[in-house]
Amino acid sequence: MLNGNQTNLRFRWDYDTGAVTITDIWDGVDSAGFSGRPTVTLKPGNVITPLYDSYDNTNESFYASGTPFSYTGDNGLVFGALPEGEYLYSFWIDDIYGGSWMSDTVSFSIQNGNIMYNQAA
Repeated sequence: MLNGNQTNLRFRWDYDTGAVTITDIWDGVDSAGFSGRPTVTLKPGNVITPLYDSYDNTNESFYASGTPFSYTGDNGLVFGALPEGEYLYSFWIDDIYGGSWMSDTVSFSIQNGNIMYNQAA
């Protein structure tokens, strides 16, 4: 979310240096399949709230909101540690033909700074 409006924050992760930088704000692809153009310029003081695709115990999807932060003018991003809790992890893959696929999930928990993977039943 950017200042309360849902949009897409695109960023680049340089695997060689580990640097993560914001590239632009993008409105995504519309219902006709046309790609939006980056039209918003970030300004210091803009409030960014991360949204995460999430699923509850019945497999219903929803967005979970992260902690809002104010943009300072620095395009660098830093990955932070997950808080203690129980998590499910999977990959969502969209192909160039409009198909999508979700991998099986892996469950893990974080307790006292340790990651513990749970065995599949």
